[in-house]
Amino acid sequence: MVLKIKGASPREICAGVPTTLETEVENGGSNTFTYQWYKGEVAITGASTATYNVTEAGDYKVTATAAGACPLTSNMIKVTERNTAGLLTISGGETQVKCPTNHHTDFCTFQPFSYGYI
Repeated sequence: MVLKIKGASPREICAGVPTTLETEVENGGSNTFTYQWYKGEVAITGASTATYNVTEAGDYKVTATAAGACPLTSNMIKVTERNTAGLLTISGGETQVKCPTNHHTDFCTFQPFSYGYI
């Protein structure tokens, strides 16, 4: 049996947006497994299912154990935080947007704001 984490390494995440890591056991048959996820060499409390939602950069791996068998250890997946600085920033004073109505165009005025988009 071989345990691996699906997908390529490294993987990028944006701050505050989780990505899901998912296990795959090759030749696992009908075995039921218990799982433990690790960040580096430290077990992650409560991370004991076949998937794990990653919210921060680091190196992740998982172990899976079938009843009466030795534990399997997956490959390590590197998760990096994507640099989103400067992708889109809108800021400034009053903004007008054309708002079409039935037979004419009105202008909707918005107060000053800042907006960031990733």
